[in-house]
Amino acid sequence: KITKIFSNVEDIAMINEALYKQLNERIRVDGSDRVGDIFLNMSFALKLYSRYISNFDTSRECITESIENSKGFASWLQELEDDPETARRFKNNRLQSILMTPVNQIPRFELLLRELHKYQSKLGETQWMEELERCMDVVHEVAVYNNDCIRQHESKAAMYELELRFKADARPQPPLAGAGQPLRELVREGAMHKIDQHGNHTRDIVLMLLTDSILYTTRDPIMGKL
Repeated sequence: KITKIFSNVEDIAMINEALYKQLNERIRVDGSDRVGDIFLNMSFALKLYSRYISNFDTSRECITESIENSKGFASWLQELEDDPETARRFKNNRLQSILMTPVNQIPRFELLLRELHKYQSKLGETQWMEELERCMDVVHEVAVYNNDCIRQHESKAAMYELELRFKADARPQPPLAGAGQPLRELVREGAMHKIDQHGNHTRDIVLMLLTDSILYTTRDPIMGKL
């Protein structure tokens, strides 16, 4: 389960450590703002972020399943997140928010390179410009692929949240998201009144329009669940 939750986060930590070390040496030791070659040399490693992002859905499922099925894990996680020192170190972020950090890293790299390019253009520094532009193209390709993975993740996450609104024994089957399920989104949701053939109001229902199907359900007046 550790691998399912954290995927290749150790690889990503090594990539960031290597990038930090090289960038720090370049700036502090060489006194240069040339960074394009560093990112180009690390471009193969940046693609490892895609593996992490692709696994994020599985990670989320594993955490949710572990919390629901293991009181020990749920208690341990709650104690860890409530610990003041842990909260300080991770700025009060929960585990799933922390695991989201690597997902946002490539866009941050891309923003850094764009800002550097803009800065050097204003100063008329052209020595490493071509190299920087090639670097920007490579990182952008990784970002585009990762953005698609993020879009898929967000779509699936929304479906998971929707499923949790249902009582455990009334959740849609097959599941709205997960292995083998197509990407789908909630287009619109609304309350309606069911009327019989005689025009009498029989019950209140909830209708959900998805991109590929329609969910028709009722709400438990006591629990509030669907």
